Amino acid sequence: MKKLFFIYHALPSKFQGGSELAAYNLIKIFSKKYKVTLICFSIGKNPRQGLIDLKKIGIEVLIKQDYLKYDQNISFIPKYFLDKDKIYKNQIFLKNKININKKDKLIAMGSISIASAEQILCNKIAIVEDPQPFVKIEREKLSINLNNFHKKILKLIYLKIFYKNFWNWFKKIIKTYNKIHCWSKNEAISIQKKIKRKVNFIRCPIEVEKIYKLKNKKFTIAMISYSITQDFDGIRKMNKYLITTLKKKNLLDKVNIYLIMNIFNKNLPRDIKGIINQKFIHIKNFDQKGLIEKIDLLYYPSNYKVGVRSKILFSMSKKIIVATNKASKYGIPELKNNFNCLMGIDNFDLVNKIVKIMHKKNKSLISNAYKLIKKSYSPKKIAKNLIN
Repeated sequence: MKKLFFIYHALPSKFQGGSELAAYNLIKIFSKKYKVTLICFSIGKNPRQGLIDLKKIGIEVLIKQDYLKYDQNISFIPKYFLDKDKIYKNQIFLKNKININKKDKLIAMGSISIASAEQILCNKIAIVEDPQPFVKIEREKLSINLNNFHKKILKLIYLKIFYKNFWNWFKKIIKTYNKIHCWSKNEAISIQKKIKRKVNFIRCPIEVEKIYKLKNKKFTIAMISYSITQDFDGIRKMNKYLITTLKKKNLLDKVNIYLIMNIFNKNLPRDIKGIINQKFIHIKNFDQKGLIEKIDLLYYPSNYKVGVRSKILFSMSKKIIVATNKASKYGIPELKNNFNCLMGIDNFDLVNKIVKIMHKKNKSLISNAYKLIKKSYSPKKIAKNLIN
């Protein structure tokens, strides 16, 4: 059986959505044709169920776990991307742990993995995710208000300077890759212009399963992220728009609000701590049994244009109603308000749509979304296109 090496910064898993799910779906399909070795650079405690699932499908897993202290403190200065020392240590780890021949295949997903496998010479494919430096900049722009204006402007100037050479760096690390792919058509076009190389658009692989939704006593709304640090903007919007509206309409006791995300960071901003410590907000673990079946609606209020939001596709595949803003169409053009999702022109409009659907659930939204994933986002089809 031919060998395939798959490099990813975290542990792929089938139950938490996001890029981790996309990576898991690809690995699962490839494991039927290749002997797959997964290498990941862990920054925290890996979910036990994720390791069990990978073992079941015959995946060899190598985990570099010396980043356990990463992200314990919020810092003004970005810590990871373009960190030559950590990428160099990743390269040494790969050199010592991987016995790879020139005819073997390697897939690196995300900037960390692409940079770490730069020196490995074989048949290589790069899957480019949203370049995090620019996601970070967009998040900072959207978080500006009258109270933090001067501080945020200084930080934005700093970030612009810090990341000004990002694309030159990226062009260098991508040189040894045979093919480059991106989950989002718009991002593929944008990145292609910047690096002067062909970037292929390929849909994000999401598998549909038979889902049996539980009947809840309360309407359950969830926000989903790998780490809470990725969603400060979303949590603040949830507090400002969703929770405020539910309080005004005396609906707060009729809903469950779940934050399904890891909290690696002990030193969270004071306002975030205050929000998540409210008694009606519940922090949940990704691998909690039966959790996904309880969720009625994904709340994704962030309004910046970046690539595909795989948590949206994941939710659709699990028959969860998606409530998001129109910026999400940038990464998923098939999104259509009142057809396969709820889409707000602003956050007030989005919350009003959520309140309305709480009283009368629109089953066609769920059905249309589920059909979209089944038809267009099949992992088997995507994996075949990717490897060819």
